[in-house]
Amino acid sequence: MNTYQLLARFYEHIIDDVLTQLIIDKVFEHTKPCKTLEIGCGSAYISRTLAQKGYQVAAMDQSTAMLEVAANYAAYDQLDIGFYVHDMHTPFDYPADLIIMPTDVINHADSPSAMATIIDHVYSQLNKEGIFILDILNCNYLQQLIGHQETISLPAASIHWKVTADAQSCAVNHHITMDGVHATHRQMSVSQPEIDRLLSRFECIDFLCLKERTIYVLKK
Repeated sequence: MNTYQLLARFYEHIIDDVLTQLIIDKVFEHTKPCKTLEIGCGSAYISRTLAQKGYQVAAMDQSTAMLEVAANYAAYDQLDIGFYVHDMHTPFDYPADLIIMPTDVINHADSPSAMATIIDHVYSQLNKEGIFILDILNCNYLQQLIGHQETISLPAASIHWKVTADAQSCAVNHHITMDGVHATHRQMSVSQPEIDRLLSRFECIDFLCLKERTIYVLKK
């Protein structure tokens, strides 16, 4: 089972609020309301925040359960957001002034070559002088996660999370169990020189290095 299908009902309660706010702050620092696309939107907290500030927002995710939750939140807030089922590995046609890929979405790429293809397609869909904001987990952090186990207790559920090694040195597998249902997903990264190469078509206008990741603000 897909992890995000399993967690959709509770995702809003377990997201990293600090990271989410850092990304929102970068958006407001470097852009004004414009045509915006969020890739891997999850419950669309960031998209909803931007829509409330006048951004024209479309949001994509491959999880139909996540999009259903996101659409319900948007409807409750009376926000006009377009939601689309889409796997980021597949090309899309949505020219935008701002594209965001937040909270380590790019680390869910199937391979380093897939990561490069995804970033190249984002570049092709950005309008002239458009802004691309993403964050990328680093290899050291992923390797340090191996063996980690944690139980997250929520009022309506208990979520057990375990991390195991992957055949690729810079990748891990996340195992999630909730209400007796098990799901898994993989995350991978590449070396810092390779990240620099992947982003070299853009002008880097801002970045923020955190222990586990770097947030990039890039301009076409």
